[in-house]
Formats: sequence, C-alpha cells, structure tokens
Amino acid sequence: MSYQVTITRESKVQLQSFAATEQRVIIDGIAARLRDQPTAPSRALKPLRPNPFADYELRLGDFRIL
Repeated sequence: MSYQVTITRESKVQLQSFAATEQRVIIDGIAARLRDQPTAPSRALKPLRPNPFADYELRLGDFRIL
C-alpha cells in the first residue's frame, strides 16, 4: 500500500532557505522513504520520545526531518 506524502505550506517556506540541490535531496528523500512504510523504524527513520514537534525523525545525509 502506498501513502500520499504532502509537504505543508510552512515546510515549503522553510525549504526555501536551502540551496536548490539541497531542496531536491530533501523532497526526493521524503517521498522515497515515507511513501511505502512511513512508520517502520530503520537506520534513516527512528521514533522519537514524546515531544510537541514530531513522532519520528528522518535522516537524509546531514539533514534531519521531523
């Protein structure tokens, strides 16, 4: 089963602070890793302790996506 990944307006604004190549790495990485099993822990995706920001952290090279 494939999930639909939506990038919010606020996230798009935050992405604009990165270079175009970095934006592409982040967007493509999010789509590739979260489309099929968005909650399956792996080396790149780990659950976080309860916090107000996010339930998971996605690691893409030097970037951390919450």
